[in-house]
Amino acid sequence: MTFRHRFFREPLVWFLCLGALIFILDQTVNRDAAREIHIDQSLRERLSVTWEASYGRTPTAPEMRSLIDDHIVEEMLYREALALGLDDGDQIIRRRLTQKVRFLSEDAMLDQIPTEAVLREWFDTRAADYREPARVSFSHVYINPSAHANGDEDALVARLDAIEAALIAGRSAEGDVFLLPLRYAHAPLARVSGDLGQAFADELLRLPTRSWAGPIASSHGLHFVFIESRSDPLLPTFEQVRANIERDYQAEQRQQAYLDFVQDLRSKYQIVEDIIDGGEVHAP
Repeated sequence: MTFRHRFFREPLVWFLCLGALIFILDQTVNRDAAREIHIDQSLRERLSVTWEASYGRTPTAPEMRSLIDDHIVEEMLYREALALGLDDGDQIIRRRLTQKVRFLSEDAMLDQIPTEAVLREWFDTRAADYREPARVSFSHVYINPSAHANGDEDALVARLDAIEAALIAGRSAEGDVFLLPLRYAHAPLARVSGDLGQAFADELLRLPTRSWAGPIASSHGLHFVFIESRSDPLLPTFEQVRANIERDYQAEQRQQAYLDFVQDLRSKYQIVEDIIDGGEVHAP
């Protein structure tokens, strides 16, 4: 028996040949599948929804054909980019993919519509977060002390007296140029404090309403102030802020879903971190 006959009668030879054939077939099938672009109804619906969001109407048949053709070109280019490894080491793509995974983990909560009882219980534990701040409406006349240079204090006092007399008499009085508003309407005290200083904002709570008072010092200078109205902090009812409560509740639940997802991932990975010692990095 020749060597060729003995070679082909060996079971191992046939096993290796069969394995090679299976490998070639598998690669061929996978390659063909990778080059197949499937256009199904769900894709058409997604393209139509995206078009409608932009143009306010459903696409016509030619427009849909154009959308599909554009998708095919985009899909071909995307697959070629993956085949060339262009995604490897690209930080923009890396961030985009991690962002999409995060969105997927958060979207698990979107179908869970909270009940009225759940929202009320959640609101009861966070009611202070929805408290409306104290607000004030006022007008003011600004005087810049630095405009009276060279220590001319008498000139400054005289001008303050003249402005005060005009305001009390119900006449208009002209102050100095002020870059911030000369009238605040229903403004939170926090905004007033940010613009004019905390001491000025605190003083507004003590002034009488519907009359001129001053001069009051701010972080910018001096002011005569006319308080139009003032409101105390207000705790709204559940019904008044229900929409905000549901939005905030779902945002918190999505965040928690993401944190739980990350915690579960940690159990699937082993973290090997180099140890830094004296400026040198050593593998553990």
